[in-house]
Amino acid sequence: MKASYLPPRSLREEPLSPPSEMEVQALWFEQLYQPALTTDDGRTVEIIQPGFWNHGGGPDFSRAVARFRKDGKTDDDLTIGNVEVHLRPADWNGHGHHADTAYDETILHVVWESKGGKAFFPATTAFRRVPQLVLGAQLVAPWPELQPLCASLLRAPCPARCRDVVPQRWPACLRIKSRTSCAARDFSVCAKKPAAGSGGNA
Repeated sequence: MKASYLPPRSLREEPLSPPSEMEVQALWFEQLYQPALTTDDGRTVEIIQPGFWNHGGGPDFSRAVARFRKDGKTDDDLTIGNVEVHLRPADWNGHGHHADTAYDETILHVVWESKGGKAFFPATTAFRRVPQLVLGAQLVAPWPELQPLCASLLRAPCPARCRDVVPQRWPACLRIKSRTSCAARDFSVCAKKPAAGSGGNA
């Protein structure tokens, strides 16, 4: 009987699981997507600002800035509003956003994938259709290559602990703070007031 060689587990290529919703949010925040994205209704959209990452209630990103283009014509004005991220299109209704006025200012519904079946178009409480794009097909690199970066981002420490970080690390803390729900004034206090016993020169 011929023996078959099975490489050690460390050398095998294990299938990578699809991203979680939080990882898709990290992809969006870090702008790890193509410069020009395409929505389900055929529009091209350029993301000027992905928005401020919100870890509280309401849309995932606020004050995002985008420029839409349809049939080769670019909108004269920038569109400013919120961005909501889900794994699948139907999650919009599944999470009750279609009946929640907190999502009426959403300018983009970003989903990881949109599998076959009946097309789904998200809408606000006023029945305004929200532009939707599939991010998984428009990344700058395959998901397996981007997953380690997303994992490192999500392991970042809470900015509330920035007061315990030496001054040389404050710029990194500021970057972490910008993608959380902590208020900017909290970091400014941390930066101006070293932790007790640190002497201010750690």
